[in-house]
Amino acid sequence: MTNSAKWIWVWMVALVLACTVFLIEHQKKIEQGTKMTLQSILGTSLFQIWSHYTDILELKSMPLHEARLAEVRLKLAAIEAYSKTADEAVRSQLLNPIAGKFLALSDSIRESYAENGEFSEEDIEKYAIIMKDSEALISLMYKVYYVTDSVEGGEVNLDISDYDELVALNNRLKHDLDGFAKK
Repeated sequence: MTNSAKWIWVWMVALVLACTVFLIEHQKKIEQGTKMTLQSILGTSLFQIWSHYTDILELKSMPLHEARLAEVRLKLAAIEAYSKTADEAVRSQLLNPIAGKFLALSDSIRESYAENGEFSEEDIEKYAIIMKDSEALISLMYKVYYVTDSVEGGEVNLDISDYDELVALNNRLKHDLDGFAKK
């Protein structure tokens, strides 16, 4: 092999190495951008969920009324949509099933009111469950979905791990729904 052929091979190897390094760095930038986009989507969804639950809790001290129930149901429908997005962002099924159970409770109250023309004691109990568990859910969201000690507390965590209390809340709601169905 001649001297010039050796240099050609050296330059080709160097070019391949340079291209490999460039592609790796480019891939890292793409992954970082994707992660930031996903964090942004999750953060926005969590904020909307929090905002709607907070709006629901503002109605807590007011007595159950048909218009109030309609407002709660509308907010729960929005929560369900945002919860689905949040669950997909963290590859779980935590918030959406809870929102679905809240919706089922509110639908049950609405159907009962439509049949009877008034709210029963069971309806009031279901409404109280929605309020109580909505309040519990807000604090659990901070614990599960946000990075502890992050700047201004706003950094979301894509790799959630401590979600046993959310699972317990979901199971309790399922038990409550099953209990009402048996009555």
